[in-house]
Formats: sequence, structure tokens, C-alpha cells
Amino acid sequence: MDSKPSVLVVDDQPINIRLAAKILNDEFEVLAATSGKAALEIAKSNPVDLILLDVMMPEMDGYEVCARLKEDPDTAAVPVIFLTAKSEPGDVVNGFAIGAVDYVSKPFNPRELVLRVRTHVELERCRAELQQLNATKDRFFSIIAHDLRNPFTVLLGFSQLLLDEYDTYSDAERKEALGRIKATSERSRELVENLLTWSRSQTGRLRCRPQSLALSDLAKKSIALAQSSADAKGIAITARIDPDARAICDPNMLETILRNLLTNAIKFTHPGGSVAILARQNGTGVNLVVEDSGVGMAPETAKQMFRLDTHHVTPGTEGEAGTGLGLILCREFAERNQGAIRVESALGKGSRFIVSLRRPAAPSD
Repeated sequence: MDSKPSVLVVDDQPINIRLAAKILNDEFEVLAATSGKAALEIAKSNPVDLILLDVMMPEMDGYEVCARLKEDPDTAAVPVIFLTAKSEPGDVVNGFAIGAVDYVSKPFNPRELVLRVRTHVELERCRAELQQLNATKDRFFSIIAHDLRNPFTVLLGFSQLLLDEYDTYSDAERKEALGRIKATSERSRELVENLLTWSRSQTGRLRCRPQSLALSDLAKKSIALAQSSADAKGIAITARIDPDARAICDPNMLETILRNLLTNAIKFTHPGGSVAILARQNGTGVNLVVEDSGVGMAPETAKQMFRLDTHHVTPGTEGEAGTGLGLILCREFAERNQGAIRVESALGKGSRFIVSLRRPAAPSD
């Protein structure tokens, strides 16, 4: 269950705080401060969704408190509603100029107070969500503009060299150039597939249809698709999964998860290394694990792996490019199937990506 939005009520008269708390308690978690100084300390140490701020207070009035809140990056976005008996137009304008979003006059109407608080809490949450969506959009366009352009630079460059210098190249040099073209084409296809899949998911055109899946069969299929990339680096891929192991998941989404995790593991594993797919039962669920003997990653990098609004892309052990979008898809698809994904890793010791999924209920006797 989602927690209640939190509201900080600031008033030097405790009776006003108690009255506001009584009105708001059913829908909001109410915090209290009886001075401007206490309000600033609470807002700084306990993030709140909205502040109800009295104007007329000793030592530090509401206008000064509001101004200080707006100057601090940690509290600047918190909406402030002034609670005041003053209703002169100049006072209202002054409050808005400082950064308040609304006014409620005392003595306040209970229904009006609840509706105004609810409205501004919802508006702020919508603003935060829009900010996140904009960051996601910017990252998405960055992938298209930069990471999709680079492979074509390689493809066009090697193709032109072959056309211009074909007769001067040895068979070995031609084969090497064709190998680069093929490898780059495969990475481009992977990127395009992920972009199209992510786009369909974001626009609601990708439906989730969970069903009971045999993990052993799915692992074999995924390994077959990744085998050529693994062979090119001399990496051994194995599956250690009980034939009876099953999970509840949309088959296309789970295939996408495994494909991206295997691609990622191969990318960051040195030639001659190993990659394995495992399945482990965990209560009513099952953990599908892709582990590698690769380069691993620092803790701060691992924390950013499943976020689209940050850039954490690192070239593979042989300079393979990537976007990070594949791991975003893994997280999104796991969550859409009531699951989760996490990573365990250490520099120089490889990585383990763990996808937690539901397990089919055991048949009744």
C-alpha cells in the first residue's frame, strides 16, 4: 500500500496545528512545527509533499520561511500554502511573489483545506513525473542520435574501403573487414530491436500475457541466438536449469530479458571466459540468474544500471558499443510480470543478474 502524502503544518499557535491535523489526518501524514526555524529544520531532514505555513509568526514570519525554503535546492520544489487571517490583495501578491502556490484564510473551511492540499500535492507529483519523463525522452533521443549513428559510420567506412581498395587487399584483410561489418551489423540490429520494443512498450502497444514457461527450453533458445557472438570471443555458455523449473511470465518479454542479459554478459567477458544461466527456486518464486566471469563493476555503477535518465555505458572487453537500453527493458519487463531484477557485481570478479519471477502454483492433490 502506498504511504500517505506528508504535510508539514507550521503555526506558532498549537491549537491551529491540532485543528489542521484533525482535518487532514485521514488522507495525509501530518508533521508539525511551531516556529520558522523548526520548520526549516524539519523540511530539510524529513522530505514532505507540502507545507502549510502561517504568515504571522514571531522571530521569523512565513514570508521569510518561504523565501528560505525556495533558496534551498532540497526544499525549493515543495509547494507552500500560506495559512493566514490576512486577506488584503497586497499580502496575497507578496506571498505568490515569494513562491507560495496558494492561500487559505483562517479560520479555514475543512473541505476547502483538504481539497486545496490534495490538489497541490497531486500537481507536484505530476510535475515530478513529467520531469522524469522529460529526462527519459532526452536519454532516448541521445541513444538515437549518437549510438545509432556510430555503427553506420563503421559500416559505411569499411564498405567504402572494400569498394575502393578491394584489389589491393589480401584475402585475410577482406575477411577481417567483412567480419567487422558483420559484427557491427549485429549490434545495430540489437539496438534497433531494443528501440522498437521499448517504443511499443511506452506507447501501450505491447501487451503482457503471462503464462507458465519451461525455463530450460527458453534458456536453450536464448543460448542458440547468442552462440555466434560467444564463439567469436571463445566464450563458453552453459545452462544449469532443472528441466521441471518453470516461471510465470510473458514469453516474448522473458526472451527479451534473457537475450539482453546474455548479450551484456558476453560483451563484458574477456575472450575465453564463461557465461552461465541458472534457475533457483525461492519460496513461491524462482530466480533466473545470468552470471559471467567478466570485468564486473563498481557499486556506484551497479546502482545506475537500470535507469534511463543516467548515462553509464561502458565499452565491452573488445570495444563493443552499447546503450544501456537493454537493461532498462529487462527491468521494465520483469516488473510488468510482477517480478524484479537486481545485480550483484564486483570489479574484476564478474557479475550476476538475478531476475525474480513468480512460480506456477503446485497442483493440488
